Amino acid sequence: MDHILLSICTKLSDSQSVERTGMAMLDVQILSGFMLRQSGVETDDLVKRVELLPGRAVLYLDSLGEAEKCVEIPLVRAFKVAHVQPALIQVFDYYEPRKHSHFQPEY
Repeated sequence: MDHILLSICTKLSDSQSVERTGMAMLDVQILSGFMLRQSGVETDDLVKRVELLPGRAVLYLDSLGEAEKCVEIPLVRAFKVAHVQPALIQVFDYYEPRKHSHFQPEY
């Protein structure tokens, strides 16, 4: 498997006291041995900006609400790595970072 299309879906938790956030950030660790495909993540009505950092991609999202929103991150294998570990994904409110959620997806 040399190409992966990582699909990440998120929404505002039912336990939140607001119906919508302001800007939200999606911080995605890239799996060892993979890199963002050259075409990258396109900006649109949801994804306003993409920042590439070593081993991570940070997506600035317009806002999150009660409806699920999904983004796709195209990855390509740069080199083979044995025993690839899960990568951490975090979602947090840009203006109130203490409001966050994180998980380790199953690949």
